[in-house]
Amino acid sequence: MFDAIVLDAYHEGRIPSHYCEASFAALARRRLNPRGLFLANVFLSHDLDDTADRLAETLQSTWPRVRLLDQRGSSCRNAIVLAGAGDELDRRVLMSSP
Repeated sequence: MFDAIVLDAYHEGRIPSHYCEASFAALARRRLNPRGLFLANVFLSHDLDDTADRLAETLQSTWPRVRLLDQRGSSCRNAIVLAGAGDELDRRVLMSSP
């Protein structure tokens, strides 16, 4: 059992589709401690790129608590999708632009 799992996998600039499926989310959850945290680093090329939103929606089929951290309005940026015990983390304020 793990305290955290970090997804930071890319192929040709995108997260491989099998990592965005509900079956992968369920597998990751089974490998986490009850208070564990799943984090995904998602590259977004522009504001119309909904990859992080779709991944967050998929994760909600497995975890009741999912949070998307994103700084909209910038192109070529990274968003973080958290699932699991993320609500127990202190909410932080962005100190500088990414």
